[in-house]
Amino acid sequence: MAALAVAESIERSTGVDAQVKWPNDVWIHGRKVAGILLEATERGVVCGIGVNANQTADELPTGRVEPTSLRVVTGSPHDRSALLADLLLGLERHYDAWQWTALGSLLPGLERRDALRGRIVRVGGLEGTADGIEADGRLAVVTAQGERALVDSGEVEVEVER
Repeated sequence: MAALAVAESIERSTGVDAQVKWPNDVWIHGRKVAGILLEATERGVVCGIGVNANQTADELPTGRVEPTSLRVVTGSPHDRSALLADLLLGLERHYDAWQWTALGSLLPGLERRDALRGRIVRVGGLEGTADGIEADGRLAVVTAQGERALVDSGEVEVEVER
């Protein structure tokens, strides 16, 4: 839900398509532009969102995933306050929808932005082809043996396209 809201806000702000990399990243052109961390507490869930907005290519962090920023993608700086305001409205809309329909009403938006579908992935000890996000939020993976497994959580490694 949160990743979808981030992707949509980025699209409205920049006009550039953004994809959701299950479970908690947002990509533009196969590069990470945003990440979401959720932590359950006794009172609820705390949601932390980081968007690379105005970093230049030299300012971006290095790591396992090649990052990008809205500025790098579009060539110009962005109003972070406007992006935040739009994102907060989107989060509220999606949270309200999620309360009534779980992911049901949000699935079409997630499916359109699914960065993993059809790609070879590894998560935990499982390897196979990503086959979409289920209505309960789990990632479906079809193994080489043709078995369809559902993944609850984990860091997904994506095979680099050759």
